[in-house]
Amino acid sequence: QHHERCDGKGYPNKLTAGEIEPFAKIVAIADVYEAATAPRIYRKGLSPFEVFEMFEKEGLQKYDTHIVMTFMEKLADTYMLNRVRLSNDMIGKIVFINKQAVARPVVKCGEQFVDLSKEPDITIAEII
Repeated sequence: QHHERCDGKGYPNKLTAGEIEPFAKIVAIADVYEAATAPRIYRKGLSPFEVFEMFEKEGLQKYDTHIVMTFMEKLADTYMLNRVRLSNDMIGKIVFINKQAVARPVVKCGEQFVDLSKEPDITIAEII
């Protein structure tokens, strides 16, 4: 059932939220995250925060909201104080995870704080 989606657009049976086993809902989120962040021959893996942004944009309809939010919050917390390269090539470290916008943390670059929730054109390109 981990390919089923809460909105009924998954496969093989097009089950909806109430018909999908809770464990399968968890595995579905972990499977999508792993597939998106893993490098492939034809593409580089996405940064975890790019995947969080995808979950925030479309995941709340496709996946169990409580499970996907818990997954993102707990996983994002593991990246606290990690060094990152931003899409504008600035280097910094994650100093704050905004629970209302997990994909858009605050990054300290030198003495400057970059609040990605207020900088829509800047993203975390990679964890370094």
